Amino acid sequence: MKDKNRFSILLEHLMAIAELKNSILAKAVQYDDSYISKWISGKLLPTEKNHENTLQAISHCIVEALSEESTAQLLQEYQLQDINDLETAIYDNLESEYMYVKELQNSTGTEVAPKISYYPELTLDQFIF
Repeated sequence: MKDKNRFSILLEHLMAIAELKNSILAKAVQYDDSYISKWISGKLLPTEKNHENTLQAISHCIVEALSEESTAQLLQEYQLQDINDLETAIYDNLESEYMYVKELQNSTGTEVAPKISYYPELTLDQFIF
């Protein structure tokens, strides 16, 4: 199974918190349900040409779908006090993850960062090698 990229993980997380179905999000962003599934699975990203509008629509749809409890959860996750800032924070988060994955595609040809072993995680033999 293909690893998910950071954008798809974030989108799936936000949709789960908002209890948002693919079909509802698809209507909000004016895409087919199958695209939403591909974004969540990590197979595709929103098109680069109009990704800003798409991410704004996703952010708006998520905030609109939040319950009182899930709003409190996201306000805490994003360390915000005002619900009016939540949509912008979600957009900024989606945008940064989108750009991160796009940069990985352009620089390494992959959408998922490689697993990296840091020095403290290496045994002495691995470090020497």
